[in-house]
Amino acid sequence: KGRWPVSTFAKLADSLNQRLSTENIFIPFHMDKDLDFTYAVLRSTRSGGRLVQWTSADELYDVFQDLDLVISQRLHGMILAVLVRLPLVGISDDTKISRFLFELGQKNIFNIAEMDPYSLVGIITNVWEWREEFQRSAKVLLPIFKLRAKRNHDLLLDVLKS
Repeated sequence: KGRWPVSTFAKLADSLNQRLSTENIFIPFHMDKDLDFTYAVLRSTRSGGRLVQWTSADELYDVFQDLDLVISQRLHGMILAVLVRLPLVGISDDTKISRFLFELGQKNIFNIAEMDPYSLVGIITNVWEWREEFQRSAKVLLPIFKLRAKRNHDLLLDVLKS
C-alpha cells in the first residue's frame, strides 16, 4: 500500500544500527509481496542485516522469541510480538493496524505516509527505553485479547450454525 521507498527503510535500519547497536533482522510475512522489497533494502543498507525466511508458524514463533524489539507494518508481526511480550513499534498503513495499536495503548500511531525515518528512530528509541513497561502491559492485555478472540470465534460459529 503506502510503502516508503527502499532507501527510507535502509536509512532507518542504518540509523537503528548506529544509535542502538542493533542487529537488524528482516522477516517478510507475505513472500510474494515482501521478499523482493526486503532484498532491496538489505542491499541498500550500510549496516547489513539478516533475512529470515520461515516455513511454519512454529518456526516463526521461535524466531520471535529470540528478538528484543519488533518494528512491523504487518498485523501478524504485531500480534506475534504481543504473544511473546516483545515491545513493538507499528507502522500503520491500514485502519486494522491502527485499531490494534490503539487497543494496545500505543500513544504514537503513525501512518506510513506521514512519517520520516528519523522521527521513527526517536520513537523506537523511546519504546526501547520503556520496554519493561510494555512487557508488563502486554502481560495484562494478553488474556483480554485471548478472551475477545474466543468470543469472536464463538460468534462466528453461532452465525455458521444459523
